Amino acid sequence: MDSPLAAYAYTPLSDPRAIRVLILEPSTELDDPIRCRLEQVSLDDATETAQTYEALSYVWGAPVGTRPIECAGGTLMVTPNCESALRHLRQARGERALWIDAVCIDQASASEKAVQVPLMGDVYWPEWTPFPVDYELSPGRLYEMFAKYLVRHTGTLNVMEQRHRSARSDVPLDGLPSWVPDMRGADLEGGIPAMNAKHAPLPAGVDATPGSVVDVTTLDQSDDGEIRLRGKLIGEVGSPPSPKLSRGFEAVEEWMNALADAGLKFPIGAFLPIPGTKTNILGQLIDPVAIDGREEVSLFLTSHNRLGVAPSDVQTQMGDALVLLAGFNCPAILRPCEGGTYTFVGRVSIEGVMEGEEWDVETDPSEMDIFVLI
Repeated sequence: MDSPLAAYAYTPLSDPRAIRVLILEPSTELDDPIRCRLEQVSLDDATETAQTYEALSYVWGAPVGTRPIECAGGTLMVTPNCESALRHLRQARGERALWIDAVCIDQASASEKAVQVPLMGDVYWPEWTPFPVDYELSPGRLYEMFAKYLVRHTGTLNVMEQRHRSARSDVPLDGLPSWVPDMRGADLEGGIPAMNAKHAPLPAGVDATPGSVVDVTTLDQSDDGEIRLRGKLIGEVGSPPSPKLSRGFEAVEEWMNALADAGLKFPIGAFLPIPGTKTNILGQLIDPVAIDGREEVSLFLTSHNRLGVAPSDVQTQMGDALVLLAGFNCPAILRPCEGGTYTFVGRVSIEGVMEGEEWDVETDPSEMDIFVLI
């Protein structure tokens, strides 16, 4: 019997501008033990910090780590959410370098946190110009300008992911566009969760718009209160949503029967195992959107009779547009408004879309359709 590994001991950082990067070892099986090591890089080397790692940060759940992973031959305790992210982010071949605040900073060292927290801006955005703050603007207008600033500098639409999860107030902020997060809920120490410079966390191999970035020329044509983006319409929501899976299979079965009564056919094959894997199509679709747990998602059908999965904070409606937006790694639900504009509802998973099947990597985003979000 193998003896238990000793607790991992952090090596002190070599200088005040050094950070640790987690090197995640590859695995072909989701349930394999997680193995990694921590290496130091310097924030003073802009090329190194821009290319060596992907910076991730989001709500990690429990404040104390309860799940063991193997780090450089020792045991490191992480939160359940962090463990799940590492399982899904590791690649089948080749190591993956990540910066994760809950792991790369020694959480037991108050002195180290006092040095590392002020470096957050450089960790995420090493070469950015400062954001000019005009305190005479309304909060909603200021948040909108900052959201556009993040989109321009990252080339992604990750900021939109925080629209539901950033606000701590139950009172909506007047005049806030649908795609802008309410930053009254921002953590001033750690930054708004998931406003990272490159990628929102997704399972390895999942990217509905591989290699895409926001078209800045189109972005700069946006008026106040809107954002103009390039993308591709891939269909519409073609059915009412199912009950959340937490309601039990009987409730979902009733929904499926209702679909049949309406002349719609549920793709039963989604429940069948995928050859050579331990999962099925439904399971693969749940992972990218299971924000609050796998049982809190709901199902829907597209106008092309494909299965879709929506997270707990997204309420789909029949007729909602399903759009692939350049710079957004999941399909987006956009709700049509008057004048050809849309409101942003959220991200979803759709069968036959999540690995770039509907995205033409050879097409320049500037040649795609324009979607105006308000």
